[in-house]
Amino acid sequence: MNYVRSSVAILIPAYNEEENITAAVKQVRAVCSHDITVVDDGSTDGTLALAKKTSADKVIETGHGEEGHALQATLHYLAGKYCTMVIQDGDLTIPAATIPELVRI
Repeated sequence: MNYVRSSVAILIPAYNEEENITAAVKQVRAVCSHDITVVDDGSTDGTLALAKKTSADKVIETGHGEEGHALQATLHYLAGKYCTMVIQDGDLTIPAATIPELVRI
């Protein structure tokens, strides 16, 4: 697995976000070029299949159904490879345009 392209990782946890996941990844990609990982935490709709069709660098399926478990399961993939991790909810409650305010991109 080659994740190291930058010092920032963008994590997008998603649970049944079939209607939002494509837009979420697209919006994040529009504001930064850092690695994007979608963490599908057991969705029962088409979220996982749609996430795999996006420009996300990695899509991980955890199957737990809770955001905390999804993020914990993802950390072993990313730990030690990044200085900063940004969590961007898959439901778009926080606009991706705020990412540059969090880290210098």
